Amino acid sequence: MKFFKRIRRSIEGAIEWYKKVGIEGLKIIKIEDLNAPRGFDIKISIDSKNKLGPLNWARFYELNTNTAIFSDRDGIIRYAMSQLSYERRINYEWYGTWANNLIFKIYPAWIKKYKR
Repeated sequence: MKFFKRIRRSIEGAIEWYKKVGIEGLKIIKIEDLNAPRGFDIKISIDSKNKLGPLNWARFYELNTNTAIFSDRDGIIRYAMSQLSYERRINYEWYGTWANNLIFKIYPAWIKKYKR
């Protein structure tokens, strides 16, 4: 029984973290840029008042601060996508909705099944 309680606390802690760092109102905007190699660029817009869309998460977070981090091929940490080279900015999925299914479907079903 102790083992199950530790597992449950770990799962609940993970869900709390996902909710804490989830980004509301994030939009990835593809903009025309005729000077760019492929004729477009990508910008990020965050409207925290827009709570209608799905939650998003950064691909990587800095430990202890929960700040989204990015890196070019040189391995140097950057704190904004705009600081990345064009190639890394448009060819990598830096943000996504990866945990929505876990938080809003799988976790509630798990809680219902193992409620104690």
